[in-house]
Amino acid sequence: VVAAFESQGEKHGQFLEWLFTGAGAVVGVLSVFGPLALLLGISALFNPGDREKTVSRVPAAVSPLGNITSGIGAEFTVPAGQVATFEIVTRRDNETVLNPPHCGYVMAPPDSPVAGTFRWSRKTEEDVAVGRSRKWSLEILTGGGGRGYTEGILLPDELNAAVVARGLGLGVLEPNEEAVHWGVDANDLPANGLIGLRVTVMAHGMKHGGSGNAHIDWKKAQTTQSTTRRKLPIDAP
Repeated sequence: VVAAFESQGEKHGQFLEWLFTGAGAVVGVLSVFGPLALLLGISALFNPGDREKTVSRVPAAVSPLGNITSGIGAEFTVPAGQVATFEIVTRRDNETVLNPPHCGYVMAPPDSPVAGTFRWSRKTEEDVAVGRSRKWSLEILTGGGGRGYTEGILLPDELNAAVVARGLGLGVLEPNEEAVHWGVDANDLPANGLIGLRVTVMAHGMKHGGSGNAHIDWKKAQTTQSTTRRKLPIDAP
């Protein structure tokens, strides 16, 4: 009985030794790394630069297109430092050609992407013949409240019949790429009469962002000035 009691006491002592040794190790680890973690937390609190950099890479939201009842609509995100041009194109003598001014562009700043929507549609409330043409409108919305709108655009009557309602979810556009969205087999395009959306993405090298409607000359738009200035002479005392 005495031997059994001593054996149990020895086991109990070993357990207590293991318990306090482990607790001591934990306390030791906490005593070393605890203050470091606290300092890192305080640093992150008062220096939110990293968090701000992460947020700046997320484009501001833009209202979804919803149902497209006429024409072509697209939802997209332009990568930082890239410009995307959107052109309504057609087939003419086996060539893809633009229908000006059915076009526009979105240019993302060098440090952040831009989400947006492109909507090219026939104005239903004015869906009446104008000569041999009909009126169309073009709208580009960008995150943060940017909006460009052009209406009264004319399309040749023979092309109106080629337009179908189509919505495109393009997602993040691929840099330095041109894509034409026809809505049919691209390996079997007709010689004439098809309507599609051509999206071209490239680096712009500018310091700012912006957008434009009814033209795709984004280089000229950035250099054009609407204000003239001159220095006035200073009268001597």
